[in-house]
Amino acid sequence: MIHHLSLEQLAQPAPRKYKIICGALKTGVSIFCSGNYLFNKIIQMLTKSVWSSIGIIDKDKPLE
Repeated sequence: MIHHLSLEQLAQPAPRKYKIICGALKTGVSIFCSGNYLFNKIIQMLTKSVWSSIGIIDKDKPLE
């Protein structure tokens, strides 16, 4: 199910560092990112989106 978020809603949650959330990420989880760099802003402007990057988590099993 897709949920649309406003810019105000995006401003509420604190940014999370990867080291803090990596244990909670599971294969198949979609992540959406925004940035403050010029390239991020250009992508957001051209796509009319609050997001500048997306990804899907694919965790491999550790090699033994």
